[in-house]
Amino acid sequence: MFSGSRDGKILHFDVRRQEPVVGQSLHHTLEVCGLEWSADGSKLASGGDDNLVCVWNNGDLSQPAKVLKGHQAAVKVGVCNIYERGRTVNTDSYWQHFA
Repeated sequence: MFSGSRDGKILHFDVRRQEPVVGQSLHHTLEVCGLEWSADGSKLASGGDDNLVCVWNNGDLSQPAKVLKGHQAAVKVGVCNIYERGRTVNTDSYWQHFA
């Protein structure tokens, strides 16, 4: 399970463990507003009040695979769609191709 917080952290939890936090990211500098998985479950997109979208491979929070800049406002819940074939990220009306 993953959660985003107001302090910019993304936390990865495994509630079966005694110490449930198994990973975290500090890449966002402001509140994390949304998290969404790609349809195949291989990528996690995070959007924040810092106007960034970070794309993470397989939920690995050590380093984002891609950071998408250029949004003019915060990226909110439910607006991130990752299209694997064209490797495109759509956040509302903003599209960006990534390799």
